[in-house]
Amino acid sequence: MRHSIRLIVLAWCILSIMLSIPVMADDNDDIQTEFDAICGIMEEVDGYSVEEVHGLVERIETLEAKVKTSEHPRKKVLLFRLKKCREFCQFILETKE
Repeated sequence: MRHSIRLIVLAWCILSIMLSIPVMADDNDDIQTEFDAICGIMEEVDGYSVEEVHGLVERIETLEAKVKTSEHPRKKVLLFRLKKCREFCQFILETKE
């Protein structure tokens, strides 16, 4: 009886872990997609309005917070590049204001 209970608990733990893996992968994919969308438009930011650049800075800050709490394999690289993107946007804002 105890042996079968242990097997059930073990199976439940393995199943729980297996079900959580795709969720983590999806989160990493979402982070990468948003990162690509934000950093992919840096060459165009100079043509944006002040309000659009402010909105972009907010998106960057939101993504930075999400990356900091994630287990993304490229976490340090993403944070470094997001910081550079934010600094560039702030430079653009300073030149426009």
